[in-house]
Amino acid sequence: HRVTIGKPLNVVVYVRTGGTLNTIQQEYGHTFDDYVVVNKKTGDVFTKTTVISTDIELTLCHSVAVSGALNASYIVEHDSRLGDIKELKSFWNNEYRVFNLSNKNQVYTKETFVTTSIAIQVTKKVNVVFGHPLNRTMLVFPGDTLDEIQQEFKLKLDDYIVVNKDTGD
Repeated sequence: HRVTIGKPLNVVVYVRTGGTLNTIQQEYGHTFDDYVVVNKKTGDVFTKTTVISTDIELTLCHSVAVSGALNASYIVEHDSRLGDIKELKSFWNNEYRVFNLSNKNQVYTKETFVTTSIAIQVTKKVNVVFGHPLNRTMLVFPGDTLDEIQQEFKLKLDDYIVVNKDTGD
């Protein structure tokens, strides 16, 4: 059977009835360990042992696990952009930050290409009120440190004692 495999491999291989992704890996050396393999026509996910019984087109995908302001999981084609996930559309603005769940310093944009399975966090900014002498309200991300806030807003707080009124810390 003719098996067309999408990007990044972009190859056509042939397998006998009863062949599997394992067969393709053994006979052609293509590995599928880093992908979620999907039947392009039906959307069914293939495992390494799913039997191929007809000509088929396979799409190589990755999973995007989202937590925070949105909790969901998506399967997206290799090299698609995070902005292609329509459910994330409302988060691509200054009110939210989308970042790598295991490294908050790795911030993603809607132009970020998905080239591996990833776990992302969507976080909404919160109001922080600075009293006298600043008398300002600023939107910051939960978990931002005082140093990060000072840097972002170009504040100089070295001569002040900063207390969280909610916790007393």
